[in-house]
Amino acid sequence: MPDLRLLGAGDEAALDAFLARHADSSMFLRSNARAAGLVDAGAPMQATYVAALEGGGIVGVAAHCWNGMVVVQAPAHAAGALSCRHPEERELELLMEWRGCFSIEALGATGGPELRAPSRADGRLLHQRGAYWLLRAADAPVSYSFFNAMLPEIVQIGGVWTPPELRGRGYARAVVAGSLLAARKQGVGRAVLFADPLNASAKRAYLALGFRIVGDYVLVLLAG
Repeated sequence: MPDLRLLGAGDEAALDAFLARHADSSMFLRSNARAAGLVDAGAPMQATYVAALEGGGIVGVAAHCWNGMVVVQAPAHAAGALSCRHPEERELELLMEWRGCFSIEALGATGGPELRAPSRADGRLLHQRGAYWLLRAADAPVSYSFFNAMLPEIVQIGGVWTPPELRGRGYARAVVAGSLLAARKQGVGRAVLFADPLNASAKRAYLALGFRIVGDYVLVLLAG
């Protein structure tokens, strides 16, 4: 999978060089980037640009524009259109199942009927708070994430989960990136998370999104 990086001032030439190779289908991206630059303050024609990199070069880019639209140029990696959004009511049942699977895999919970009720309660609360995020690929749900703590200026990512059969495709990285881009549009400027230090793939994904290791966290689960 390619690495993902947020573009900013100084990346204009590299972005335009990539887009120029696909000029006929990159008019919006090239025109807006030249007119408004790569720093997003929410003004007309501005966008948050995220690039896919291979060998240090840009091989794809997605721009989350000031008007809410997402414009993509990814000839080598656009196997299916990706969208990241809050789930709809009809999708909650699946996410509550995934919430239980996450608890079993990441938190050591025991599966069964006794897990179903708290998973549903947690899922309903997350949905009511607008803290759930669902990634869809080619209109099928493929990954989810949620914020377990939110302040006006900072959010904390509390869980990311992709079904085992869909892993290795960058979906977890994409749902986190999508949720943070949306949060940024609401004025959030910082995000924190913690992950299993033995999970090398998660570590690579989060570092590629711009996270830095700032300390150690300990999660203590007390038996009842």
